[in-house]
Amino acid sequence: MLLFVALLLLVLFMPLVLTHFTGAIWSPTSLRIAKRMLELSGLKPGEKLYDLGSGGGRIAIMSAKLGARAVGVEINPSLHLLAKLAGRGIPNLELRWGNLYKVDLSDADVVAIYLSPSGNRKLIPNLKKTQARCQDRLLPVAPSLSFEEERGADISLRFRC
Repeated sequence: MLLFVALLLLVLFMPLVLTHFTGAIWSPTSLRIAKRMLELSGLKPGEKLYDLGSGGGRIAIMSAKLGARAVGVEINPSLHLLAKLAGRGIPNLELRWGNLYKVDLSDADVVAIYLSPSGNRKLIPNLKKTQARCQDRLLPVAPSLSFEEERGADISLRFRC
């Protein structure tokens, strides 16, 4: 019984522990904002999109349904499982359980991110290695990256990685 309680507590509190150590917070993107992010990114069928910190998989799933090759990366096992369930049977969709800071983005055409400012800063070295178009909902945290500001629909930033 004690082992069961310990496992239950671990499952319940693991997301909080992961958030503390990774800087990743879960704040689901609304359907309206996800659509606008994809519009602003200029994603085309056949292009490869990485959704870093994909949570429940909304952006990756929408991208795959639009004909893109979509990869969602999420460190929280509970959210990863929800995304896997939501994305069952969708072609061109890969959902990975892993650390978004360790993903090889060399084949990315578009990178979708919605992280905390500290999470964005940690990601900059990896983003600079790619020529992908990046789509973020937050204000710029890296003046060394060029960006275009887009107001409206709660989306504020599109930049060249």
